Amino acid sequence: MSNEFKLYVSAAGRHPGGGFSQYVTASSLQDAAEQEVWCDYAEAPKLEDGTQPQGIYTAIRTALLHVPDGRCVLIFAPQSFVAAIFSVSREERRAARYRGSNKKPRPNADLLRDIDDETERRGITLCSREPDLHSEFNMLDVVRAVATERLEAASHAADAKFES
Repeated sequence: MSNEFKLYVSAAGRHPGGGFSQYVTASSLQDAAEQEVWCDYAEAPKLEDGTQPQGIYTAIRTALLHVPDGRCVLIFAPQSFVAAIFSVSREERRAARYRGSNKKPRPNADLLRDIDDETERRGITLCSREPDLHSEFNMLDVVRAVATERLEAASHAADAKFES
């Protein structure tokens, strides 16, 4: 049996004004047999304060709670920054002091550092990969669509609360 898990994650966000951002995520963690182990979209959507990258990192941290120690997690996401960050090892991220190729500090480096610390402690390897199987493309489309649907539903609920 393979020790790989697959994490499909997407975020959708809005900027309702006042200079702040809100997001929702849609994530699904599957085991080697492509059985869903955990997802975050079984519950009603709720807008969280922060940026989409913050949402992605939070979803990754939450998914890690459901991964046994010593496993490999392949991360699939439509957001390109995920591939850029997780296509290098945590050792390379640390050596670069969590800076991008432009030498500027990465936004949310503290969240990324927390993920790296936890995965190192538990012997978990994270890496980003482009989908190459039909099922991987389909699942990536699912989380992208679900994130958009969850954003619309949560936005309508939040806006209705303020209008009443």
